[in-house]
Amino acid sequence: MNREWHQRLPSRRQGGDERNHFPTLGPILSWAGGRVSVAFVLCCCLCGCAHEFRTGDGVPQPLTRTVAGTGTQIDGHRKFNWEKLAIPVADGVRVCTFDLILSPAIGMKCPEYDSFNENAPRRLSICAARVDMSDASIGLSVTGRADLWGQTMPRYWLQKLDSYTVRTVRQTALDFALEEDDIPERNVLIACNATGWRPFVSWQDHPYADKLGLIIREGVLVSPASSRRPALVKRRCGSVKFEYVEENSDLSGIQTAVGANLMCLAAGKPVDIAADNVLHPRTGLGLCPDKRYLYILVADGRQNSSQGLTISELGKWLRYLGAWDGVNMDGGGSSTFVWKEPQSGKLRLLNRPSGGKQRRNGSNMAIWLTDISKRRNHGIISHP
Repeated sequence: MNREWHQRLPSRRQGGDERNHFPTLGPILSWAGGRVSVAFVLCCCLCGCAHEFRTGDGVPQPLTRTVAGTGTQIDGHRKFNWEKLAIPVADGVRVCTFDLILSPAIGMKCPEYDSFNENAPRRLSICAARVDMSDASIGLSVTGRADLWGQTMPRYWLQKLDSYTVRTVRQTALDFALEEDDIPERNVLIACNATGWRPFVSWQDHPYADKLGLIIREGVLVSPASSRRPALVKRRCGSVKFEYVEENSDLSGIQTAVGANLMCLAAGKPVDIAADNVLHPRTGLGLCPDKRYLYILVADGRQNSSQGLTISELGKWLRYLGAWDGVNMDGGGSSTFVWKEPQSGKLRLLNRPSGGKQRRNGSNMAIWLTDISKRRNHGIISHP
């Protein structure tokens, strides 16, 4: 293994409207008192030892190690230490980020990124969260029905769309998080994109979405199940797991559900995908063996600061974070990770979408904390 150390990746950009800007990792580092760094976190876990990191202008400047192999050194039995190395944004919810420089991705491809060079050092940027789903105060929500739900999809410019049915209204993950955060008693902590949809043309903003696979919001069916596709299902009894739900399945016991593309991790083993040598931005969900923890992972891609992951690498990363089973969600320009900054208390975009701005997705999901104090803010409780 190459032991040479390099400076960390360039900082994420600052400025701009909070719905579309890319904040630096400074709030994470300063909020943690300088004890947590980005790539430094992963390096310590993988090599089993701690290393000093430089400081400049009072801000920690972590170092990144060049790691051997075309992927990451997460093939072993080590697991990420969430308790020591991630930032608690609330009881039961922790967030971490990774900015890495890896060895060249020989034999891999990175579509839609013309500057990709398989012989050059590969960069990887990841945002991840761990959510304690056994905590009754933590909730999971997904995109709900559009006002025109069930109607034939209207024409978009000159494009005839009458073969589609309106299911949801497309919106960015941040806009979805802000809307959910406005609901009394909900304090949204994390949001990300969910499942793919149709019709889809990357340069067109169709206002509505269909063909999303299974989506259920608070017991109400938003989009019917798609056969042979797994879904994250939370039942009214509180259980959370990945299930294959058919169109004729009994949905009465399901509180929340969101479909996925395919399994990328099954029983602790990354799923073998044919011709899996293509790097893309990825969004993945994982569950630990006892289903207590839900893991959310968003990997940037198709850009200089991060080229992305293959599907099997996504499975390995979810396993490293602690998952036993995992699914690949919609990716590409849809991959988005939103969090509520502990310092400002504002919902902000944490990752860097490949299109340079957030995409209006067909569906999104959010993790929120029950906050009774918000009742007062909405006039529901008049006494202190």
